[in-house]
Amino acid sequence: MIELNNLDVKILAHLQSNSRESFQEIAKCCLTSIHTIKSRVDRLLELGVISKFTIDIDNNKLGITEAILLVNAKSGAVSRITEELLGLEQVKELYITSDSDTAIVSRVAGDMRRILVIQERINLIDVNNIRILSVKNAFRKDSTIPLAFSSITLTVHIEIRKYQEML
Repeated sequence: MIELNNLDVKILAHLQSNSRESFQEIAKCCLTSIHTIKSRVDRLLELGVISKFTIDIDNNKLGITEAILLVNAKSGAVSRITEELLGLEQVKELYITSDSDTAIVSRVAGDMRRILVIQERINLIDVNNIRILSVKNAFRKDSTIPLAFSSITLTVHIEIRKYQEML
């Protein structure tokens, strides 16, 4: 597990809420220098904590259908089906759940005709059930993680001299 300090968590929270926020704005909010913010972000990128900066597009406004794909399969078929699904451009998110029946849950997007073709593009051997549910209304679509409430290990370093000077 990667250890983060309070500044790292603050930077992540700012970027999570607005990945276009400038280092200058983040530095001002975090009471530190732009150079410090840039070096921390570079470090978080290097460690793989941050993998990309992106935007959130409202697919519905563009006429793009979103659906949930549920696949219930035998344990031995999960890795094969996962690889097949990863090769499809319609698959936007892919998860394997830990319930008693092995399930693959995925968010897919595109026009409905292309989404329905997914069933034909994967080998259905050892698949117990496959369902594609069209999303009618998305009431909340939020990929952010509440950093303040997660199990991130925070490290705090206080130099004793600075602390004594404050007294």
